[in-house]
Amino acid sequence: MAKRQSRPAAPQPRAFVAPTSLSWVDRLTTWVDGLPGPAWGFYLLGGLILVALGWIGQASQGVYLVRPAHVFVSVQPVVALGLIHYFDRSALRAFDRFAPAVRTERVDPREIRWRLTHLPPRGAWMASLVGLLFVPVFAAITPDPARVFQMAPTPVSVAEIHAFMVLIWVTYAPLLVHTIHQLRWVHRIHARYPRVDPYDIGTLYAFSALTARTAVALTLLNYGWTLVYPAPLNNPVNVVLTAFFAVLTAVVFAWPLWGVHRLLAEEKARLLADGARRMKASVAELRRRIDSGRLRAMADLHKAMASLEIEHAALMRIPTWPWPPGTLRGVAAAVLLPIAIWLIQQLLQPLLAR
Repeated sequence: MAKRQSRPAAPQPRAFVAPTSLSWVDRLTTWVDGLPGPAWGFYLLGGLILVALGWIGQASQGVYLVRPAHVFVSVQPVVALGLIHYFDRSALRAFDRFAPAVRTERVDPREIRWRLTHLPPRGAWMASLVGLLFVPVFAAITPDPARVFQMAPTPVSVAEIHAFMVLIWVTYAPLLVHTIHQLRWVHRIHARYPRVDPYDIGTLYAFSALTARTAVALTLLNYGWTLVYPAPLNNPVNVVLTAFFAVLTAVVFAWPLWGVHRLLAEEKARLLADGARRMKASVAELRRRIDSGRLRAMADLHKAMASLEIEHAALMRIPTWPWPPGTLRGVAAAVLLPIAIWLIQQLLQPLLAR
């Protein structure tokens, strides 16, 4: 009786080895994910605790009025950490939709998922340290912080303001580094690893929501500070910061997707050139038939040329920017509408004061 030949075992996928260890930010988000209940509940509770601590500190100094600006400042450390967590989850959802377009022979998708959602440990610590160094700079350029932040003019109030500034800068700096790191990887993914098909660009829309949300979130943070601590129109610092964040929003939204835009434009141009070459050949064949008097069997040639025209029209309608219709308008409205309202208020304020 002949022996049955056993089939060779299917190759097992190579075990994934994380390219970096966990940063302090990633350890926190991992811990939050392990808690019962939604992650936003933890950040909401953290924000309420910080607001309560700020209120207790100021109430102990006697006269104190609760102002929206105080609540805004108190929750900023939690907002920064919550945004990092939110961006990571958004990046994972985006990559799951984008994964069918990844050239897996060039890169391990598991590495991309890791890079998108994890800060290098050294980068996170360095960002927090640099943020901490900004606190003395803030103290030097703000000689009367109690007046600026509308708090009780006592040593305890000033100490509380500086304590919150430490928390804000220690968390804002990693948020900025995280945003740069994450969007740099989004740019790399789109520039190096996608399968580009102009007729199937649905998967290439995946990261447009992430870049749009990141741009809008950074803009809202800037507008929040401007709203609670308004500066006059002739304040150069305020004007420069507003212009900077407007430019930053455009860069954050468009730059990560520039690579795939370029690849789509190149592939679209190649297909258009190929169609033009075929149309040129069809026109040449048409002229040969006319010159030779062979005008009876023209139906097939007419259909071919009509099909090439349909293909050309379809290609011309294909967009090369990988975001759905309406996304650009939504981001532009989020950025420009508050600026327009602020400018109108600044221009009308002198007239209304008369």
